Amino acid sequence: MDCLAEITAATDRPFWIRRADFLGHVHMQNYMCREVQWVANAYLKDWFRDDQGLRFFSLPSVWLKEGRITFINGRHRTAVLSKHLEILPMAATTNGGDDDDALFNSIKYADLKLDGVIQVPDLPVLTKEALDLLVDKSRPLFPTPNPW
Repeated sequence: MDCLAEITAATDRPFWIRRADFLGHVHMQNYMCREVQWVANAYLKDWFRDDQGLRFFSLPSVWLKEGRITFINGRHRTAVLSKHLEILPMAATTNGGDDDDALFNSIKYADLKLDGVIQVPDLPVLTKEALDLLVDKSRPLFPTPNPW
């Protein structure tokens, strides 16, 4: 599915990251804390915005600090995309002196241009109610410590 990438804040830095680099640097408890283990092969309608015939995809936002990737939003988007893509689209927030520029430079596969089309897997785009019907919550969650 062709989309234009969209960032949450004007100061966010959109980038591509290899799935292996993401998994090697993500704060796993922070990533797994929001039922991200229960993910269907579909998108939530709220992750997209249509405007004048163009479809925009809201990039997952992460914060880079002390060598770790920590989520602001987009855990489920990342979980869905990581099932299908080797290189993931993301946006790193800029937070002044707390940013980890060395980490950003080491994990960034490439800059993600907001004026160019990105391709995300062609999956159904569903309402929250419809998506909830696809999720099998009968399996227990892996226990994760408090992420904060």
